[in-house]
Amino acid sequence: MKRWGRVVFFLFLVGVALAGVAQAAQIVAVQGEVLLRADESGLWQAASAGAAVGPQSQVQTKEGAQCIIAFDDAKGKLATVKENSLVRIDRLGPDEIFLAGGRVFSLIDPKVSGGEFRVKTPTAISGAPGTAWTTAFVEGATSVLC
Repeated sequence: MKRWGRVVFFLFLVGVALAGVAQAAQIVAVQGEVLLRADESGLWQAASAGAAVGPQSQVQTKEGAQCIIAFDDAKGKLATVKENSLVRIDRLGPDEIFLAGGRVFSLIDPKVSGGEFRVKTPTAISGAPGTAWTTAFVEGATSVLC
């Protein structure tokens, strides 16, 4: 019986450790007026560096504003949300954001473990490990520049 107790305790510890993985990304830089809300029904609040963003969080940048979101502690997976943009964090680990409008510059270090990162728009999906690219969704059309 003691053996089963140890097994259950070990599995509990593994579960706790895994629960902490990929639960939140973080805004690491803000320039200008950037707004953040926890989900579609939440209230918009001013975003600041250090703010956690989890699945379903939304980030909106105003005219002349931008922010950088880090999707890992080593800052090897970065998304810069450019001015006049709206994004939603769809998934963490593998990381995926939805670009409802505007532009996002993605910079993914090829040395980062779990470097998978995708940007979805209403009409396309862009993603590549270990590279940099800009995804734009403007006037109903998606464009990707590598």
